[in-house]
Amino acid sequence: MDILITNDIVEDGSEAVIVTWYFDDGDEVEKDAILADIMVEKASLELVAPCSGKLTIRIECEKVLKEGDIVATIT
Repeated sequence: MDILITNDIVEDGSEAVIVTWYFDDGDEVEKDAILADIMVEKASLELVAPCSGKLTIRIECEKVLKEGDIVATIT
């Protein structure tokens, strides 16, 4: 399952970046685990796992995110 950046996260062209990943690429994660912190316009959001499985990180910390970016995949 792909984890996408949606317009709920990056509203009206605001910038967002992943500040911290709490798991490493290839780790097994459980559904509802907090995967990462995302900083948006002076607010911090948590990226939560929608399902359990193996995490593949596609976007590293500090890269600017835009709507539609796939930040990770869980298989």
